[in-house]
Amino acid sequence: SQFGCRINSITELAFIFLLSRISYYISHKRKVALIFIDLSKAFDSINCNILLHKLYYDFGFCGIVFDWFKLYLPDRFQYLSINCP
Repeated sequence: SQFGCRINSITELAFIFLLSRISYYISHKRKVALIFIDLSKAFDSINCNILLHKLYYDFGFCGIVFDWFKLYLPDRFQYLSINCP
């Protein structure tokens, strides 16, 4: 779920959603694991090949998760567009 860049969607809603999901799974005797990744500035000044190598060999990322990073990282750029009258 995405909460940060949507109209009428604030961080409090994200927190409430998260707590409700955790409560649901715990009450149904399920295991819960959370991973928080802030990708906002993560790739501005890093060599993507080095990052992919570290993810795979140092941290054990593989399969679908590693493939996602491999597809996500190349040719990324960021820009700001402001509509001024």
